[in-house]
Amino acid sequence: MICRQVTDPQSDMVRGWRLPVGEGLVGRVAQTGQTIIAADVQTDARHYKGLISKQG
Repeated sequence: MICRQVTDPQSDMVRGWRLPVGEGLVGRVAQTGQTIIAADVQTDARHYKGLISKQG
């Protein structure tokens, strides 16, 4: 999957990212076809941590 639309302060960094199906919350949705409701995305175990590690 390629991130084409971002509404985040770091949108320039995230736009264009390639993420494998099954990776992160979005990849999981793409893989299973089922929606995910996460009360706090940052603390959800399925959250893709790659952006955090690139900043840090």
